[in-house]
Amino acid sequence: MDGRHWRWPPPQQPSQPSSSQPQNPNFPLQNVYSQTPAFTQPQNPFPYHLWQHTPNFPPNFPPQNSNVHPPNPNPSFSYKQQHQQISTPATHSQARAEKVDGAVAKARTDLIAAGESVSSWKVAQAALVALQVDSWGSLGFSMQQVPSLHSLMITEGKIDAFIHCFVGVRRITSVYELGVEICKDEGIGQFEELGLGPLARHPLVLHYFSVNVDTIDILKITTEEIILLLSQFRNLCSSKDVKLEEFLDFVAEKRSVAGKEKLGIRILHFGFGSDTKIDEGF
Repeated sequence: MDGRHWRWPPPQQPSQPSSSQPQNPNFPLQNVYSQTPAFTQPQNPFPYHLWQHTPNFPPNFPPQNSNVHPPNPNPSFSYKQQHQQISTPATHSQARAEKVDGAVAKARTDLIAAGESVSSWKVAQAALVALQVDSWGSLGFSMQQVPSLHSLMITEGKIDAFIHCFVGVRRITSVYELGVEICKDEGIGQFEELGLGPLARHPLVLHYFSVNVDTIDILKITTEEIILLLSQFRNLCSSKDVKLEEFLDFVAEKRSVAGKEKLGIRILHFGFGSDTKIDEGF
């Protein structure tokens, strides 16, 4: 054969496997000589013909990322259940706190309506009785954690401190003047707006001014009026010494008061107590 009629021999076809050879279902590539296509489709690790023979398909693979969780088929149920578990203790605690606060507010109102002095201790004890408990520890709250009681304690502390300072710098004063100065300092019209009961029944007023516990109305008398009455009393007395008890009786008579215990006057001389005499050096 000459060169003009020469051609490449046809490519030799690989031998096909015998049709009698069984096919392996686990190996889709039976022909090792087959050419790889340009775009290889990913092999399905679970062929369709195996699904029918696998009762537990799809298999349960362990999660590769512990931070990734499968979607919740009912997210509203999970949210409501979780919200209920979280908010239930807080709701119970809030309801109990509101009940305690209401008992404190009612106890304070009842004391004011009865015309008694109001203190945090008296209100706290009355609230425990209303709640039918023995102590604040059994409630799970401290007295400072109850808003109404905490506010009362702050107000009570301010007024107590003011009274101590007021009587400490006044040699002659009255309950009336004390009330005027407290209202001026607190920016209120009358003492009762503080919610502490009548000023005449305040424990420190009873201590410093020696008024009766049943006194409600306060005699409106100032320091200037007391000094003027003292001058008149000394002119009437033959003795140089002026006794305090006699002077108070004189004031009660002049101001038409039932007794000196209702005057609400405090007189303190240097070096002497309120139950001693007043001399000319006063």
